[in-house]
Amino acid sequence: MAKTKEEMKAYHHAHYVANRERYNTLSKAWREAHPEWHLEYQRAWRKTPQGKLSVRNGNLKRNYNKSDAWVRAQVEANGGRCRICGTSDFGPQGPVVHHDHVTREVLDVICHSCNITLGGSKESIRRLKACIQYVYQKNTCLEKDMPASWRE
Repeated sequence: MAKTKEEMKAYHHAHYVANRERYNTLSKAWREAHPEWHLEYQRAWRKTPQGKLSVRNGNLKRNYNKSDAWVRAQVEANGGRCRICGTSDFGPQGPVVHHDHVTREVLDVICHSCNITLGGSKESIRRLKACIQYVYQKNTCLEKDMPASWRE
């Protein structure tokens, strides 16, 4: 009598669980014997949506002890917008975890552009203020809006 698809799946799963160590040993031996194929397989898998999410989750967990679900919850808590500029376009890689580079404490979730701006300025208030002054000076139509204390 033929077994159903579900019965076959259950049978194979039970067989794998009962022989897991043997399967793992065989898989490891094959990977070691074919490193170039395994490396290519990993590279291709990382380019898939599932692979990209897995890599992102691994990086978030390793670097910040956070998950992609936590990032999505933070974005939702911010109304689906960047905490700094308010855009809903977070950039090519999605929301970025902003953190303190000394303590590694996670501060918030921001867009790629704001992260580049903060990183380029080394999060220095003096540099950011100088950038704002520069923009005001080069765009004369904005100069009237610049605070008087910044004109020096």
